[in-house]
Amino acid sequence: MMQARTEVVTFLAKDESSRLTAGKRETITKKKVKKQKRLLNDSLKNLHAKFIVEYPMYKHMSYSLFCRFRPFWIVNPSVTSRNTCLCKTHENVKLLMTRIAQDKILNERSDSELVKSLCCRKEHIEEACLERKCLFCKHKTITSNEFNSEELTFYDEWKMMTVDLIIKGKPKKCKKVKKERVVCTKENLLEKLKKTIFPFMQHCANIKHQFKTISDMKENLGKDEILLHFDFSENFNCKYSGNSVRTLWRV
Repeated sequence: MMQARTEVVTFLAKDESSRLTAGKRETITKKKVKKQKRLLNDSLKNLHAKFIVEYPMYKHMSYSLFCRFRPFWIVNPSVTSRNTCLCKTHENVKLLMTRIAQDKILNERSDSELVKSLCCRKEHIEEACLERKCLFCKHKTITSNEFNSEELTFYDEWKMMTVDLIIKGKPKKCKKVKKERVVCTKENLLEKLKKTIFPFMQHCANIKHQFKTISDMKENLGKDEILLHFDFSENFNCKYSGNSVRTLWRV
């Protein structure tokens, strides 16, 4: 039983399953044990399904037992801890699938369900399947229901837009990411998804590969080694903390 609990804790603490909070006050204490919070990336129901695929020796573990083994510092994100640094690629596909599900164009109701339908294995998807290199599933395509192709609909999309702002009394043009509503026919909506889904799957493959590489590096660190993971915003630039006058004047 203790081994099973340890495996569940290890699984939920992976970067694929949860994300570590950064704030020094984002901690949680229980029985005088203080831990930095981790926020779940998915529902416990979905994570339980992934767990029994990754750890087949525990395929008979019930969902209730899996939840009981969840450590106290790995929690569901609340409204106050909502993620404001979401991936634009992921969010745009989710927004497309939300509208497609409402219009009943596909049987799949989410981006994860659609990706699973295009791959061999439904739970533990291989990188080759996501990259469309798998011999068994690379020719799979999206199958739609019958619908009125000329009927108008709409979807929301995050776009990089140029906006006019007044900064310190002067007009300036700035680039901002804004959510825009797009009106189109249902046929165009489906075509938009078909053009988007395979680059999206490659994007998912890249993320999966990065998580695996970081996990392997963590497991193989030497006694005198540490792993630092930096996540820079696109607005950040690097500068020297101190430099010579020749650097300043570029001479």
